[in-house]
Amino acid sequence: MMNSDLQYFFSSKWIQATAECPIEQQGGAPLFLRSFTVKEKVQRAVLYITALGIFECFLNAKRTDDTLFNPGWTDYAKRVQYCTFDVTDQIVQGKNDFAVLLGAGWYAGHSGMSKPAFYGSAVPKCKFCLCLHYDSGRDEYIQSDAETLVTRDGPITYNDHLMGETYDGTRPSYAELLQRQDTAFDKCIVNTNIHTKPTPFLGEPIRVLDTLQAVSVQFQTKNTAVIDFGQNSVGVVELRLRAKTGARLQIRHGEILYPDGRLYTENLRTAKATDVYIARGNGEETYRPTFTYHGFRYAEVSSDSPFELLEARSVVIANDLTRTGFMRTSDNVVNKLLENAFWGQRCNHFSIPTDCPQRDERLGWLGDVQIFARSGAYQMNTLHFLKKWLVDVRDGILPDGSIPDVCPDMYHFSYGTAAWADAIAIVPQTLYEMYGNTELLEENFDALQNWVDYCIYTSDGFLRPAEGYGDWLNIDDDTDKRLISTAYFHYSVLILLNWMRILGCPGKEYYTAISEKIKAAFKERYLRGDLLANDSQTAYILSLKMQMFDDAKLNEKLAARLVEKIRERNNHLSCGFLGVSYLCPILTEYGYHELAYTLLLNRDYPSWGYSVVNGATTIWERWNSWSNETGFGNAEMNSYNHYALGSIVEWLYAYAAGIQCDKDTPGFKNFIFCPYPDKRLPSLKADYLSAAGKISVAYTVTGETFDCTLTIPLGMTASLRLPNYLQKARVNGEAAPQFLQEGTYHICATIQ
Repeated sequence: MMNSDLQYFFSSKWIQATAECPIEQQGGAPLFLRSFTVKEKVQRAVLYITALGIFECFLNAKRTDDTLFNPGWTDYAKRVQYCTFDVTDQIVQGKNDFAVLLGAGWYAGHSGMSKPAFYGSAVPKCKFCLCLHYDSGRDEYIQSDAETLVTRDGPITYNDHLMGETYDGTRPSYAELLQRQDTAFDKCIVNTNIHTKPTPFLGEPIRVLDTLQAVSVQFQTKNTAVIDFGQNSVGVVELRLRAKTGARLQIRHGEILYPDGRLYTENLRTAKATDVYIARGNGEETYRPTFTYHGFRYAEVSSDSPFELLEARSVVIANDLTRTGFMRTSDNVVNKLLENAFWGQRCNHFSIPTDCPQRDERLGWLGDVQIFARSGAYQMNTLHFLKKWLVDVRDGILPDGSIPDVCPDMYHFSYGTAAWADAIAIVPQTLYEMYGNTELLEENFDALQNWVDYCIYTSDGFLRPAEGYGDWLNIDDDTDKRLISTAYFHYSVLILLNWMRILGCPGKEYYTAISEKIKAAFKERYLRGDLLANDSQTAYILSLKMQMFDDAKLNEKLAARLVEKIRERNNHLSCGFLGVSYLCPILTEYGYHELAYTLLLNRDYPSWGYSVVNGATTIWERWNSWSNETGFGNAEMNSYNHYALGSIVEWLYAYAAGIQCDKDTPGFKNFIFCPYPDKRLPSLKADYLSAAGKISVAYTVTGETFDCTLTIPLGMTASLRLPNYLQKARVNGEAAPQFLQEGTYHICATIQ
């Protein structure tokens, strides 16, 4: 039964500042105002609010909360989230002013590669209800309606979360406008044609997470400075400065510099990523943009007149996810790689899991998410964030069961693309294993079953069409798209069967038979003796990972051929997006852990270490986004902050550190401890804050001796499964047991 507060909120009116028109004709960001008088003691005050746009709320000139970019991005044709805030402590006796500052956001501004107003309107809208519950038992509801006042006379004269913001400091501030209510405000417009469903806010909100001081400021001309913040990040630049009244300062953002120190922005494509501040003058002033964000390490600040730059800070803004993974090794390049992967994830968890934060894209590509899902879950608690995003995925599914390439769905990409659409299986399965949340399987079961059924009836003899993006960004080592599609088809069937087992659903016999038919068709099409007809690294990786063959001896030979393929490239990888996350785990599981370490520790192109030794502070989109030989990569698609290739993180935690989830007891209530040490990485220390508690591992490799300390938290157990090359293992001085209870253990072994 719906509570009365929500009933009043849902009955509130959608309001806007102007009639429908282009954003350039709207004037400043609208500030809506409702004033009310309180004459008795308030027991509790709760604010419900949503927007088609993004908002910040004020009660008596103070922010009601510290969250940003609410209510986040969803498919606004299907749903919009609403936020709930307890504002009891901000209510005063007498007159109260409740105000909402409204920005364009994803709804009215640019979304992805589209023009503004993708959802049909360039005019942002909001609705709210402030629910007052008095000690006397009386209730009062302050709703958005035709009596709500609005002004566009404030200092934000233009805002777009992708293009930038213009702030005119010579105009009245919003605080000043609230003091001029009789003259500054007009009546708002009620819109009765909005039928989007408000739903509760899911996941962690967006907040300011950090601030980075400038590490260098270089004036290229008298009025142009290039600032280096030392870290590619996401958010805005905050400036403290002095300038004359009306001076126009422009802030441009970029990830990298030209050799001569100029800002490089070609890879932003059509994204202007430019903020403009018009100085108020008369002393020191500070500017931080409100309704925009950028991906950048560097900023260029220029002015049409002299100015004094007192301080510049990079304000890091993203979803406030808890960091759960911490690792340090004896190799500084590996350590930097881990930090780069963390920053790449942090920068791309902004309401949805975006591919990149800087250019005119910022889309929730399903392929990127499924590839990185387990690595991301080691680094951060992604359960609620991705659970929300999976709602976006389900909102985009077509009636035939096909799934869009990006979610929220932008309607102009493909549907049913292999490896991208299969995220509906892989992401919930990964989250289930990492967090033990069965609800995720229940919520996504129908979507997965419908996707598998779609694959069945659109296949040709149980081979999927040769469509899609293939092994995206591989290095001259293409994999047949039909092989990729069919392997992922089988993997989704296996995951569906697993969910049926867990949830007790009927139909296992039918889909088991489908699995056998897929494998038979795959074998006939691609197996040539002990090799694959498509002789690429990723072909072998996917065949082994997706369990395309039941013959263990054959799989050993396929793994050996994968090793040969790597050796042929002088011990270097050639796989793209689809092979990269599974490469080192497959090598390790088939006894080639030393080669996995070689790939990790490579420093030349192509390798994970290549970007690190070339100055990267986040993960690059391409293996060669920049090189000494060719300079910048193709600007049409070249992000320096793209987390997908950082999926080596999974191997570092699960194999190098040995912290693996036990699929029979998901959520790490019991975990598998199976470290794979290597003499080339003499020390490693890892902490993982799992769903069940904090697991700590620290080990050294000295000569032939492996010396490890493992801490299992209260209420958890571990299965000890040391690899075969660790011999004569002792735990606390005694023969190694198979199972360990909570506590701290000293594990020694000899490396053979």
